[in-house]
Amino acid sequence: MQATAPCPSFEHLDDSLLRANSDTTAAEAHGMLCGMICASGEANTETWLKHLLGDEEPHNLLRQETRAQLEQLQQSTQQQISDGNYALRLLLPDDDNPLEERVDALSDWCHGFLFGMSLAGIKDVDNLPSDAREILQDILQIAKASYDEEADEEEHEAAYMEVVEYLRVGTLIIYAELNPPLNEQGEKTLH
Repeated sequence: MQATAPCPSFEHLDDSLLRANSDTTAAEAHGMLCGMICASGEANTETWLKHLLGDEEPHNLLRQETRAQLEQLQQSTQQQISDGNYALRLLLPDDDNPLEERVDALSDWCHGFLFGMSLAGIKDVDNLPSDAREILQDILQIAKASYDEEADEEEHEAAYMEVVEYLRVGTLIIYAELNPPLNEQGEKTLH
C-alpha cells in the first residue's frame, strides 16, 4: 500500500493563498479540487491553479510557494479519494477554532465543490446517478449554511461533525459513482 502524500495544513494554505492575493480560501480551494476529481477522475492542475492564482507570475516567490503547496494538496487529495481506503480528510479549520469560523469554511468548501464539478464538465445534475444527484442537492443546501448564535453550542458542534462526515463520505460516493472501476477489457463497470 502506498503512503498518502503529506497535505498542507488548513491554516498554512489559507495564509499562503491570502499572501498570494488569491480570492479563494483553503476550504474553497480544496472543495473545488474534490469536485473536479469526482467529476472527471482527476483534476486538471493548470485549470485549477489558474482559478486559484490567476495568470502565472514566474518571479513572484509567494505565488510559487503557494503553487507548490497546492500541488502537494492535489497529489494528496487525489490519492485519498481514489485509493479506495476512505482516507479522505476535508481541508477545514482545526476543531479548536471557533465553530462559526468552521461553519463558514464548510460553506466555502461546498461552494468550491459545486464549482469544481461544474468546471470539470458536470452541467446537468439531473443526468447523474441517483445517489450522486441526491448528495449534490444536499451539498447545495449545506453551502447555504450559517452559524446560529442562538442555538445550543453542544448541539451545533455535534451537527457540524455529522455534516463534515456526511460530506467526506458523500464525496467518496460521488467519485465511485462517476468513476467506476474498469473491467478486464478496459470498460467501466456498472454498480
